[in-house]
Amino acid sequence: MRRPTWMLLLVLALCALPNSVTAQKFSQQTGTPSRLISPAGLGPDYSGLLGVGIGLQPSTAEFGIEAGDFVVQPRLFLEAAYTTNFYREDLRSRVSGLTTELSDVFMLKLRPGIGMYNPGFSKVAVTAGIDANIRVPLSGSQTDKDLIDVGGVAHMAVSFFPKGPFTFVLHEQFRRDLWNRPASTVANANRNKNKLGADMVIKPGGGAIEFTLGYDWDIDRYDDASNMDVDQHRFRLLGSWRFYPLSYVFIESTFNMLDYPNAAPESEGSLGNYRAATPVRASAGLSGYFTERVALLVRLGYGNSLLEEQLAAPDNFEMLVGMAQLSFRFGPGTVLHVGGAHDFETVIFGGYRSYFRGYASLDQRLGGFGMLHIDAAYDYRDYGLWSPYPYDIPNAGELTPQVSESQRNDSRIRAGMLVDFNVHRAFGITLGYRYDTVLTDFNIVINSAGYDAKTFTGYDEHRIFTTLNVRY
Repeated sequence: MRRPTWMLLLVLALCALPNSVTAQKFSQQTGTPSRLISPAGLGPDYSGLLGVGIGLQPSTAEFGIEAGDFVVQPRLFLEAAYTTNFYREDLRSRVSGLTTELSDVFMLKLRPGIGMYNPGFSKVAVTAGIDANIRVPLSGSQTDKDLIDVGGVAHMAVSFFPKGPFTFVLHEQFRRDLWNRPASTVANANRNKNKLGADMVIKPGGGAIEFTLGYDWDIDRYDDASNMDVDQHRFRLLGSWRFYPLSYVFIESTFNMLDYPNAAPESEGSLGNYRAATPVRASAGLSGYFTERVALLVRLGYGNSLLEEQLAAPDNFEMLVGMAQLSFRFGPGTVLHVGGAHDFETVIFGGYRSYFRGYASLDQRLGGFGMLHIDAAYDYRDYGLWSPYPYDIPNAGELTPQVSESQRNDSRIRAGMLVDFNVHRAFGITLGYRYDTVLTDFNIVINSAGYDAKTFTGYDEHRIFTTLNVRY
């Protein structure tokens, strides 16, 4: 199968199937770790909508050191980045009469890492890796420069009988995401997330039919915002039938159990705060090629947020969910994706957030040495009912903030471009630009004799970065 064909099929599969299972199965079956080469795929720093921007990944690894049955892959990413809005603040916000000034910051990021896998596996396949993300702000105020921090991700997956009719996968991932928000809200929103799970895959009758049952235990812990901590159990069932070599029909259902273990006690009885939930989804879909160059992914189903009952906020998301995406392969190195989606997600304030999304993504290979990626998306988002709860404000006592409206809505635009060059087998260069903005008039107001603040929740950020990618 020619490379553009399997690359497009992989992208379709990543959209159609649960991400953790699909990525692990792909890496275990091919012996290729799913996210190794480009720093663009490390965490939220590059947020391509289809999971692209992961670098030029061949079908077999082109670098690494043989160590018995394993291949060890040391790597180092050196990134220089400039952002126009380090804290993602809104210029309309003010605190105690002082207007907001954006922090434009130049920073360096050092990302040492190492990966390991056993390409010649028979009954047991193993992949593991760890990548650090050391952030060093070099400009801005002294407060900005003091925000030196370390994030990163560590993961391991063990797959038993990956090529047999029954496969069992154990996987573990820990990641630490660095995210600073305005000092008027949560100055340090760094998140530590651990995911432990297992997947059982049954492939009767040669593999055309496949069933997957999966479970993940997720815990999120924030450095300075323990009220935002989340515990979650995720269950999923997936069935697919390959009725044609490059075409599938599938059914998928998910069930989550979500709780906020450290919710603020004073929030009890308030409107839409820290609502535990058991969101469910069930859908059916089709993913495959109509012609050699045109592929379609369609899924349609039902979703319900099933939020914990609250007299002040009885509303739930309860509606059809789905997506449709067309993919065009114009030539050996050009793929265009265009799509739209309607879905929801749980949030701390408001219980749920539904969205309509339109997006487009273009991948263009640049000969045999590089890839150009461009993407853009527009989201329209509606939140559940919410009003703040009373809490203590320094030098002002207990106050209850007021919001401009109890049911918030906003728009988000994301766009970017990335150029990834493989200069040599041992190193490459990445150049990129990201734009991210939230458009809203929603604001939170606090008025007292000793404290006066008006905080808007929108922001506008431009980010430029370049990275040297070194691997052995």
